[in-house]
Amino acid sequence: MWAPAGKQVVERYQDPRLGEMVLYRQGEHYEIVFNSVFLMATYGGQSEREMVRLTLEDIARSGT
Repeated sequence: MWAPAGKQVVERYQDPRLGEMVLYRQGEHYEIVFNSVFLMATYGGQSEREMVRLTLEDIARSGT
């Protein structure tokens, strides 16, 4: 899967009507991008870190 330089795709979700959401990892931090628009990153604050933590837990439970 393609990712911007220095970033790893952790999860990618594509919906035909809504578009694409991508969870990237860069070092110890994560970013969420929706339809190529930056939404948030863990280096931004506690609520952002909590959102990514919950997302990673959900990914682990679903086995993807």
